[in-house]
Amino acid sequence: MVRKDYILRLIEETARALAHILRMKDMERYAEAVLVLQTFGAKVLPDFDYAEITTVADDDLLNPLYWSGCLDKERCRLLVQLLNEEGELHGLMLNHDHADRCYKTALRLVTELFQQEHEHLTAEDREMLEILSSKVALTECDITLQKHLFEVFEREGHLDRAETLLFSIAEYEPTGRALGLEFYKRLECLSDKELAAGKFSRIEIEQGLHDIILLTRTNKTNE
Repeated sequence: MVRKDYILRLIEETARALAHILRMKDMERYAEAVLVLQTFGAKVLPDFDYAEITTVADDDLLNPLYWSGCLDKERCRLLVQLLNEEGELHGLMLNHDHADRCYKTALRLVTELFQQEHEHLTAEDREMLEILSSKVALTECDITLQKHLFEVFEREGHLDRAETLLFSIAEYEPTGRALGLEFYKRLECLSDKELAAGKFSRIEIEQGLHDIILLTRTNKTNE
């Protein structure tokens, strides 16, 4: 009960902090707004250097968000909001690399939320997935994030988008062939209606199987 009350207060305080930050953004006081945001971020994630949140390893990012083996989904959502807003501020200051790191870190947190709390997702969670995935350009340096996003897209029924990520992963990742074969095997078990809902078809399954085998065989030959 005490923890629940604390989280509710934190949600209310975050809403007030973001409103204050938005007012500063409207006045083009971007650098000040970032400082306010980072200071408040330290409150959302105590015992953690919020200023370093976009540079830490995956485990170091996620471990503080687990409580008794369960993801603290509300704290996770608050950090996603803060990181998304910080990304926008850095973008306005033309710090595009820092903005990109903020968006990618927020997207990683969103994928963790989708993977661990799939039965308790909200419309806002799905909206944030769309917002963040549209803001980032994933590269070969983001293979881990791509794998998480691939899993989320497939689970959410975005089969066409999952396949796009699959081929991006397979281009650089040795396990891409196995990942692809398992993906298309799962798709073969879906009905035509389910495939159509995911903007997919049985012809595309056959073509995808052919292409993933060809791509991974070519990559292996070039090594």
